[in-house]
Amino acid sequence: MAISYKKLWKMLIDKDLSKTELTRIAGLSTNAMAKLGRNEDVRVTTLEKLCTNWMTSWSLYRISSSQREETDLMVYPPSSYRHTLDQEAFEALNHFPRFVGLCEAYIANVDEVAAKIDLLSTTIRISDKQFPKVYQLLPPICGQLDIGVPDIYYVKSKQLNAWTGGNTAPYICVTSRLVNELPLDLIASVLAHECGHIACNHYLYHSIARLLVGGIADSPLAKIPAVRKYLTPSLVRALLFWDRCSELSADRASVLCDGTPDKTIDLLLRLHGYPHVNREEFLKQAIDLNAFVNDSKSNKLIELMLTQDETHPRLATRAYECYEWSRSKR
Repeated sequence: MAISYKKLWKMLIDKDLSKTELTRIAGLSTNAMAKLGRNEDVRVTTLEKLCTNWMTSWSLYRISSSQREETDLMVYPPSSYRHTLDQEAFEALNHFPRFVGLCEAYIANVDEVAAKIDLLSTTIRISDKQFPKVYQLLPPICGQLDIGVPDIYYVKSKQLNAWTGGNTAPYICVTSRLVNELPLDLIASVLAHECGHIACNHYLYHSIARLLVGGIADSPLAKIPAVRKYLTPSLVRALLFWDRCSELSADRASVLCDGTPDKTIDLLLRLHGYPHVNREEFLKQAIDLNAFVNDSKSNKLIELMLTQDETHPRLATRAYECYEWSRSKR
């Protein structure tokens, strides 16, 4: 008997949703959505996401959509701010669907389950009754970036940090130091950056990169024979390169929500331990770095060698990218 998902597509029409929106609010991977679009077999976990995650996420999506309509916020799809290198690297990694599918299954059934248990048992979930000033920043941002409102957790830590998790049910974590030290306008920039990751569906490849950053031999993925054969130093470097590029896309999401690169650059300076720096002078430094690196192929190669094992672009590079992109026609 042939498989057909016509009833699903009819439901999308009835709810005035696109397939891209379904992918985001139900927490599906692009690979799973492509299989559904071709009426192919999908894993039971994919069907579970549609049945269990969609209705909860749909109600949150309606909240953000309603708030967006009430406040007349501009909506930014990922295509309006995704960095070119992010898109190119993302498409290249999708040429390994078997590898991606195996990693996705491991992350969904092991990493995400463990993370949820840890978060619910050791952190504080932020809501309109728990850290309400922080929580109230989130729905308008989600409305602008066209995503459902994710769970957000307050994690006790001395680090000034935030991160995104969850491929099936996205969530955001913010550390106690970040919440206690940063003003609300910069916390909003943090949340916009993390929501940019969610909107661009970065988490799956982020997770793969994090599982490999310590080396192939020490990665839990290397213990899975079907995955191990795909793991090469070249693939790890490609994943880390994409990981760095994805941060530039998320920075752009923050710039769009703020309406200016200034807050995002100030935030980056604070996160790197420079709270009292003249932004304009630092931007001149970032522009000088870009000119020097691009002055010759050898300079560019040396920069690549210095950063190839890092998960984030360096501070001056991120500041320059925010500044330069904000000046472009986009």
